[in-house]
Amino acid sequence: MESDGSICIDYSEYEHWSYEKFARFVNNMLLRRDTYLHTFKLRFEGHHPINFKDVRTWIGYAVKHNVKVLDVDLYGYDKTILPRCIFTCPSLQELNLSMGEAPYEELEHEGLMLPDIIKLPSLKKLSLCDVEVHSIDLKHMIPQSPVLEDMHLVNCAVRTPS
Repeated sequence: MESDGSICIDYSEYEHWSYEKFARFVNNMLLRRDTYLHTFKLRFEGHHPINFKDVRTWIGYAVKHNVKVLDVDLYGYDKTILPRCIFTCPSLQELNLSMGEAPYEELEHEGLMLPDIIKLPSLKKLSLCDVEVHSIDLKHMIPQSPVLEDMHLVNCAVRTPS
Protein backbone atom coordinates (compact mmCIF):
# COMPACT_ATOMS: atom_id res chain seq x y z
CA MET A 1 0.00 0.00 0.00
CA GLU A 2 2.83 2.44 0.75
CA SER A 3 6.42 2.82 -0.40
CA ASP A 4 8.91 5.68 -0.67
CA GLY A 5 7.02 8.67 -1.99
CA SER A 6 4.12 6.56 -3.26
CA ILE A 7 0.78 5.37 -1.96
CA CYS A 8 -1.39 2.83 -3.74
CA ILE A 9 -4.86 2.30 -2.33
CA ASP A 10 -6.32 -0.74 -4.06
CA TYR A 11 -9.59 -2.08 -2.68
CA SER A 12 -9.20 -5.39 -4.54
CA GLU A 13 -6.44 -6.33 -2.09
CA TYR A 14 -8.88 -5.90 0.81
CA GLU A 15 -12.18 -7.01 -0.74
CA HIS A 16 -12.68 -9.56 2.02
CA TRP A 17 -13.07 -6.58 4.39
CA SER A 18 -16.20 -4.51 4.64
CA TYR A 19 -15.93 -1.15 2.91
CA GLU A 20 -16.20 0.62 6.29
CA LYS A 21 -13.23 -1.32 7.70
CA PHE A 22 -11.20 -0.60 4.57
CA ALA A 23 -12.00 3.14 4.74
CA ARG A 24 -11.00 3.30 8.43
CA PHE A 25 -7.73 1.51 7.64
CA VAL A 26 -6.90 3.95 4.83
CA ASN A 27 -7.86 7.00 6.89
CA ASN A 28 -5.69 5.85 9.81
CA MET A 29 -2.74 5.14 7.52
CA LEU A 30 -2.96 8.61 5.96
CA LEU A 31 -3.26 10.28 9.37
CA ARG A 32 0.03 8.70 10.46
CA ARG A 33 1.88 9.72 7.29
CA ASP A 34 2.83 13.35 6.70
CA THR A 35 5.58 13.54 4.11
CA TYR A 36 6.19 14.39 0.48
CA LEU A 37 4.15 12.35 -1.99
CA HIS A 38 5.26 11.68 -5.57
CA THR A 39 2.60 9.18 -6.69
CA PHE A 40 -0.90 8.50 -5.41
CA LYS A 41 -2.95 5.66 -6.89
CA LEU A 42 -6.55 5.01 -5.94
CA ARG A 43 -8.14 1.86 -7.37
CA PHE A 44 -11.66 0.86 -6.51
CA GLU A 45 -13.39 -1.89 -8.44
CA GLY A 46 -15.37 -3.41 -5.62
CA HIS A 47 -19.03 -4.29 -5.47
CA HIS A 48 -19.57 -1.98 -2.51
CA PRO A 49 -20.45 1.65 -3.22
CA ILE A 50 -17.54 4.01 -2.59
CA ASN A 51 -18.25 6.99 -0.39
CA PHE A 52 -17.71 10.37 -2.08
CA LYS A 53 -16.46 11.86 1.21
CA ASP A 54 -13.73 9.23 1.38
CA VAL A 55 -12.70 9.90 -2.24
CA ARG A 56 -12.57 13.63 -1.49
CA THR A 57 -10.52 13.06 1.67
CA TRP A 58 -8.02 10.70 0.06
CA ILE A 59 -7.48 12.81 -3.05
CA GLY A 60 -7.35 15.96 -0.92
CA TYR A 61 -4.59 14.33 1.11
CA ALA A 62 -2.59 13.69 -2.08
CA VAL A 63 -3.01 17.26 -3.32
CA LYS A 64 -2.06 18.69 0.09
CA HIS A 65 1.16 16.66 -0.05
CA ASN A 66 2.14 18.04 -3.48
CA VAL A 67 1.44 14.91 -5.49
CA LYS A 68 3.08 14.78 -8.91
CA VAL A 69 1.33 11.70 -10.33
CA LEU A 70 -2.33 11.07 -9.57
CA ASP A 71 -3.81 7.82 -10.86
CA VAL A 72 -7.51 7.37 -10.06
CA ASP A 73 -9.48 4.31 -11.20
CA LEU A 74 -13.01 4.31 -9.81
CA TYR A 75 -14.96 1.65 -11.66
CA GLY A 76 -18.64 2.18 -11.13
CA TYR A 77 -18.22 5.50 -9.32
CA ASP A 78 -21.63 7.07 -9.85
CA LYS A 79 -20.72 10.66 -9.12
CA THR A 80 -20.23 13.20 -11.86
CA ILE A 81 -17.93 15.34 -9.76
CA LEU A 82 -14.42 14.62 -8.59
CA PRO A 83 -12.83 16.74 -5.88
CA ARG A 84 -12.15 20.23 -7.27
CA CYS A 85 -8.67 20.29 -5.77
CA ILE A 86 -7.50 17.89 -8.50
CA PHE A 87 -8.03 20.57 -11.12
CA THR A 88 -6.12 23.32 -9.31
CA CYS A 89 -3.17 21.28 -8.04
CA PRO A 90 0.02 23.25 -8.85
CA SER A 91 2.35 20.26 -8.38
CA LEU A 92 0.40 17.78 -10.55
CA GLN A 93 2.40 16.63 -13.59
CA GLU A 94 0.44 13.53 -14.59
CA LEU A 95 -3.27 12.84 -14.21
CA ASN A 96 -4.78 9.46 -15.08
CA LEU A 97 -8.54 9.10 -14.64
CA SER A 98 -10.51 5.95 -15.32
CA MET A 99 -14.17 5.83 -14.40
CA GLY A 100 -15.27 2.54 -15.98
CA GLU A 101 -17.82 1.78 -18.66
CA ALA A 102 -18.28 5.02 -20.63
CA PRO A 103 -20.49 6.03 -22.35
CA TYR A 104 -23.38 6.09 -19.92
CA GLU A 105 -26.18 6.97 -22.35
CA GLU A 106 -28.52 4.24 -21.13
CA LEU A 107 -28.13 5.54 -17.58
CA GLU A 108 -28.75 9.17 -18.55
CA HIS A 109 -25.45 9.96 -16.89
CA GLU A 110 -24.27 13.52 -17.45
CA GLY A 111 -20.61 12.57 -17.53
CA LEU A 112 -17.73 13.97 -15.54
CA MET A 113 -18.38 17.58 -14.67
CA LEU A 114 -15.22 19.65 -14.56
CA PRO A 115 -15.17 22.63 -12.20
CA ASP A 116 -15.37 26.20 -13.45
CA ILE A 117 -11.85 26.93 -12.22
CA ILE A 118 -9.11 24.80 -13.72
CA LYS A 119 -5.45 25.67 -13.35
CA LEU A 120 -2.88 22.93 -13.84
CA PRO A 121 0.38 24.79 -14.49
CA SER A 122 2.60 21.69 -14.22
CA LEU A 123 0.41 19.11 -15.97
CA LYS A 124 2.37 17.35 -18.73
CA LYS A 125 0.33 14.19 -19.22
CA LEU A 126 -3.43 13.67 -19.15
CA SER A 127 -5.02 10.27 -19.64
CA LEU A 128 -8.77 9.73 -19.55
CA CYS A 129 -10.14 6.20 -19.85
CA ASP A 130 -13.82 5.28 -19.80
CA VAL A 131 -14.71 8.86 -18.96
CA GLU A 132 -17.63 10.80 -20.32
CA VAL A 133 -16.90 14.51 -20.56
CA HIS A 134 -18.30 17.54 -22.35
CA SER A 135 -16.23 18.95 -25.21
CA ILE A 136 -16.64 22.44 -23.81
CA ASP A 137 -14.98 21.30 -20.57
CA LEU A 138 -12.02 19.84 -22.45
CA LYS A 139 -11.66 23.05 -24.45
CA HIS A 140 -11.52 24.94 -21.16
CA MET A 141 -9.06 22.53 -19.54
CA ILE A 142 -6.40 22.41 -22.25
CA PRO A 143 -5.45 26.13 -22.20
CA GLN A 144 -5.24 25.98 -18.39
CA SER A 145 -2.54 23.31 -18.71
CA PRO A 146 0.18 25.29 -20.54
CA VAL A 147 2.87 22.57 -20.43
CA LEU A 148 0.58 19.71 -21.50
CA GLU A 149 2.56 17.47 -23.85
CA ASP A 150 0.60 14.24 -23.96
CA MET A 151 -3.15 13.59 -23.85
CA HIS A 152 -4.86 10.22 -24.28
CA LEU A 153 -8.60 9.60 -24.48
CA VAL A 154 -9.38 5.87 -24.37
CA ASN A 155 -12.96 4.64 -24.73
CA CYS A 156 -14.22 8.10 -23.81
CA ALA A 157 -17.48 9.71 -24.76
CA VAL A 158 -17.03 13.38 -25.59
CA ARG A 159 -20.40 15.09 -25.63
CA THR A 160 -21.06 18.29 -27.53
CA PRO A 161 -23.57 20.82 -26.22
CA SER A 162 -27.03 20.44 -27.72
